[in-house]
Amino acid sequence: MKQSKLIVTILLSTITIIFSSCTITKDDGDWDPMKLTKQEITFNANGGVDSIIVNNYSVMWMSRVYEGESNNPTKEYRIINTAYQDAQVLNGDWFQASADIMPNKQNWAYIYVNKNTSGKDRQLTITLTCGDIFNNISVKQSADIK
Repeated sequence: MKQSKLIVTILLSTITIIFSSCTITKDDGDWDPMKLTKQEITFNANGGVDSIIVNNYSVMWMSRVYEGESNNPTKEYRIINTAYQDAQVLNGDWFQASADIMPNKQNWAYIYVNKNTSGKDRQLTITLTCGDIFNNISVKQSADIK
């Protein structure tokens, strides 16, 4: 009798464990795409400031910033760990990029671009991430005042 109760208890426990471990969850890498207010920012030669908002995640940060094309960047900027601050700030040669990285912020990324006196168009890519989801923001500055 005791042995049959033990077998039934083990069987019921096993069934409970099996069914409770079969819940539907998102797999790593299976996240909703970031919903951004814009994918591209364009400046004329005078420079200026613009911003982007991530609408559907509570935390985001910059994971990569580079000039040129993604398959052949002409310059890559090192992003310093700012885990104890409420924003990342990256000062480039001709720009400043910042991102609010704390959950109590509103997930804004700001791009400040200096006046272009180089006579050449400029291109910058900022990769924002919310963990396992990434999104490239294209920043372009023309050499002409238009």
